[in-house]
Amino acid sequence: MKAYLIPRNISFPALSVLIVLSFFHYASIFPAGKIISILGFAVCPFRLITGIPCPGCGMTHAFLSIIKGNIWDAACFNPFSFFIIFLLGMSLFPDAYIQRQPRRVTTLMKSFFIIVLSLALSYWLLFRVFRLL
Repeated sequence: MKAYLIPRNISFPALSVLIVLSFFHYASIFPAGKIISILGFAVCPFRLITGIPCPGCGMTHAFLSIIKGNIWDAACFNPFSFFIIFLLGMSLFPDAYIQRQPRRVTTLMKSFFIIVLSLALSYWLLFRVFRLL
């Protein structure tokens, strides 16, 4: 797997921000609740145009819930936020480590990504677009 799904120049700063915000929250320097009040509400262009929440809607609240330690709330806001954090973490592995893995491991990882992304799309269609629950 030569190319990463999330480039390193994006994943490293994103994970760094999550770690720093987690530290600030747990050290009571800058609670995650203040972050939400400062941000107000996020504007999703997809939702503004179509009126339907996008597959990424709720991701900011999910990340802030993870920072606060509310795993269940994060899963309720957007269950695929954990997958995004996993992808960010995977993109930090060195190229040499990825290239040393057997072909079956890289094939298995690609299959895993395809399965999770198809689950995310199915979740979005069933529960966000068609509102079955």
